[in-house]
Amino acid sequence: MHRPVAPSTLEAAEDNEELIYLTSSDGTIEKQQSVHRNKPFKAALTFSRIYSIALHFLAIVLAVSLWSRNRHSSGNLPTQGRSWSPVNGLVQYELSSEHAVHHDKHSQYAGPPTQDNDAAWDSLMRPVHFNATRDELERAGESMANLAELEGGGYPASLGVYHELHCVRQMRFYLYRGHYYPNITEAQHEYLRGHLGIPSPPYFVYEPVQEYSVLMSSSPTDHCLETLRLATMCRGSTDVYSFYWNGAKTGKPATQSNAKSICVRWSSIEKWAYSRMPTTTRLVEEKQSNSQVGQSWEETRLF
Repeated sequence: MHRPVAPSTLEAAEDNEELIYLTSSDGTIEKQQSVHRNKPFKAALTFSRIYSIALHFLAIVLAVSLWSRNRHSSGNLPTQGRSWSPVNGLVQYELSSEHAVHHDKHSQYAGPPTQDNDAAWDSLMRPVHFNATRDELERAGESMANLAELEGGGYPASLGVYHELHCVRQMRFYLYRGHYYPNITEAQHEYLRGHLGIPSPPYFVYEPVQEYSVLMSSSPTDHCLETLRLATMCRGSTDVYSFYWNGAKTGKPATQSNAKSICVRWSSIEKWAYSRMPTTTRLVEEKQSNSQVGQSWEETRLF
């Protein structure tokens, strides 16, 4: 009768062969099967297992990291339910350190009226409206009842930022009313009053010599001021401003800020707005009894 050979002895004798033994009917040990496992195969198998474990570990770490980030940021930036806009996917962003803290320095849109800043504002507001399709307005959640239509198809629409810029410009018109309204008409007076909160008579006294006498009203229709308040509080800038003594004998420190904000790259919106400008300013007949066929409109008519 043969004695079983120790596995360690067999591995040395058979060059790393793994042997399987069975007991025969006569009690002898017979070699039933031999499976060869070479060293390179074992090494590759070990590496594969380690690689798989590492991948699973990294996947778990990544999943936990994403979950943690979303859990902490979801309360700060609730995007679910945000209204759709045709320009959303095209808006680009950039860092900006521009701040209006110097009273004696003006951008191309500020300062006393000149031909240059008037031209800059005209260019800025030119694409104030765009030609929207019915599908776009429906996707944006707009009511489709009694919509104004353009001759040739489409609907006049505007982005919120242009509404806000329009209000800034109307306030500028009022600030420099002596220049822009030297002989103000009643229609212009009514328009400014409705937009900027100029109280109605008897609280408002109009004098033809370019002067206004305004008393506080209990409930002015301050459309533009309210628009800008909402926009300002909606975006809620967290830039840090500080105050310093600049040597001027004003009795109060000057304002400064080196903060950098994430801002919309204006060219990305303006490029889209120019590409969607209506080719006509003539509206289809209104659906009221006092409608005027083919009437035209402009910035001040629709805001």
